[in-house]
Amino acid sequence: MKSSMSGKRPRKNETAIAWRIMDGQAVAINLEEKTFNILNPVATRIWRLTDGKKTIGDIIKVLCREFDAEADIVKNDCLQFLGQMVGKGLLICSGITRKKTRSRSKANELF
Repeated sequence: MKSSMSGKRPRKNETAIAWRIMDGQAVAINLEEKTFNILNPVATRIWRLTDGKKTIGDIIKVLCREFDAEADIVKNDCLQFLGQMVGKGLLICSGITRKKTRSRSKANELF
């Protein structure tokens, strides 16, 4: 993904998923593919920020501030994570094409 992605507004694919925050970690289930995903605390923070209102650039700024991290590293990790979530059908973001991902297990721990 290129830097032009920073203006895109990712959002949860509410029609195809169920999700909850449990013990500080997001758990997201793709109801169509019957996959279960557990997000670590940083990925959970990104997940919480994907509301369809904030741009990817906004999300990156929040993460840099909250985790006192370098912008290039945060940007790369954030874009990689968002791409994975779109690929799994959990997020929708214009400009990011969904490439179906297959895993050996139906349970995935991300980031």
